[in-house]
Amino acid sequence: MNTVLKEKQGFSLLELLVVIAIGATLLSAALPAVGEYLRNNRLTSQTNTLVATINFARGEAITRNQNVFISALNMSDSTNTWGKGWEVWVDGRLDGDGTCTSGANPVNRVYDACESLRIFDYASDAKTYPKITTTPATLETVSAANLTDANYLKGTLMFRGSDGSLALGNGAASINLYICDSDAFGEASKRRPGRQLNISRTGRVSLVSDAVNPSACPLK
Repeated sequence: MNTVLKEKQGFSLLELLVVIAIGATLLSAALPAVGEYLRNNRLTSQTNTLVATINFARGEAITRNQNVFISALNMSDSTNTWGKGWEVWVDGRLDGDGTCTSGANPVNRVYDACESLRIFDYASDAKTYPKITTTPATLETVSAANLTDANYLKGTLMFRGSDGSLALGNGAASINLYICDSDAFGEASKRRPGRQLNISRTGRVSLVSDAVNPSACPLK
C-alpha cells in the first residue's frame, strides 16, 4: 500500500507577526478595563468595610447602652486621616479582659488599650489603598464626643448608647466621608474616582454618589 507523507507546515513569519499584532491590540484594549476593575474593587471593598464598621459601632452602642467610638489610626495626616485605618472602642468597657472588667478603666473620656473592640489597620497598604477624608476635615469642629484628648477629637466619631445617634455639635446635621482612589495607576490627567458616604445625626450611613467633587478627591 502506498502512503503519502504530508509535508509538515508551520507558521510563516508574516503569519506570526499578524498574530502578535492582533494580540498586542487586544491586550492594549483590555488593560484599561483591568485597571478600572481593580480600582473599583479597591473602592468598593474599602467603602463596604467602612459602612460595616459604622453599622457595627452603632449597633454596639445600642446593645451595650454605652457610647461607642470610631477613631482614625493616623490623625496627624490631614490629607488622608482615615485611609490608614481606624479603631472601634468603647469608653469604660464592661466586658473583655481582666483589666477592663476590674474597674481599672472606668468611663474616663480617654482611650484605654483594653477598650478596643475592632481594629482595621491598612498602614502597610497606604500607597495602594483608597484615601479617606471627612468633611469637615477636622472633626473637633462638629464632634460632640466629649473626650479630653483634643487629638482624638480630630478624627473620632461617637455613637450614643441611648439611641445609636451620631454625636454632632455646632448645628451639624451630618458628616461626609470621601473614599478616593489612590491614583496608583498615575492617571494624573484624570480626576480620581471615589465614593461619598453620608452619616446623618441619627447615625444612619448612606452612599450618596461617586465623589465627583474635585476638591473631595483631588489629583496628585
